[in-house]
Amino acid sequence: MPIHRRKVGPRGSRRWAAEWWCSAEAISRLESLWRSWEHLRLDPATGMSVWWRDHADHHMQILFDPEGPFGSSQDENKAGQPLPCTAPPEGLFPDLRGEGTGLHDGREACARCRERPGTGAEAEQGKGQEGPGGPCSPCQGEETARTPPVGPY
Repeated sequence: MPIHRRKVGPRGSRRWAAEWWCSAEAISRLESLWRSWEHLRLDPATGMSVWWRDHADHHMQILFDPEGPFGSSQDENKAGQPLPCTAPPEGLFPDLRGEGTGLHDGREACARCRERPGTGAEAEQGKGQEGPGGPCSPCQGEETARTPPVGPY
């Protein structure tokens, strides 16, 4: 919400609903945006540019369209303000990112090969990771970059 600072309203060229989570289409599109961002953010070269061009720009244009899922919304904001947003009801979007992946157990992925410590070959060999976001044992000593934090949007 804070990134897309577009003026929206019933008399403008863009629509948005503060209760965006009431629209199945909006939820599906935003979930698609989040999943593609999670994948492309790991590409250090053009990942983010590809995400904006091929995913965000496409879906946001449809979501903002006066004939899109928010076409009848009366919600508005002023130029430069974040999009109107009402927090979804608690429990509507449970955090499933870590289920079966170790994401929420304090262990970060290796910045080189993206393997999580305690999974795959490392677990079988009893090898661990040298600190958060650092290289796993097979990658130890190679040049690496820290893995960015995981975010929902």
